[in-house]
Amino acid sequence: MLHEGPVCCSLEFLVLLITTCVISCCAKIGSNCDSIDNNMCETFNKWIVEVRFFPIVTMPETIRRKVMVRIQQNRSKSQTWTETVCPNILKKLNASITLLGVCHAISNGADKFEVNHYDNRFTVDL
Repeated sequence: MLHEGPVCCSLEFLVLLITTCVISCCAKIGSNCDSIDNNMCETFNKWIVEVRFFPIVTMPETIRRKVMVRIQQNRSKSQTWTETVCPNILKKLNASITLLGVCHAISNGADKFEVNHYDNRFTVDL
């Protein structure tokens, strides 16, 4: 239900509010870059496991061809999308929007909000 006056929200504001709420209440504090880097390296090493035993001259060329094939496969797959966003990401976004549908934001009149999500309360500073 849309309200008129100072409570009225635009779509851009709601997207910003949902994004900020997700970032501030669901994101872990601290950096996870080391674990992400490690997982990416392990995945890549597993992907090229048979190539690692090739001669040093052949190995980079084989990896380059594998990467080119993978990029083209992903490009071809993306041509079939009907949306501008990846379908997997769109599913996750829709699930987050559904979960955040029970969030209630209360403005303090400035750029800060108190967001209530069931029994949890979060302060969001835009």
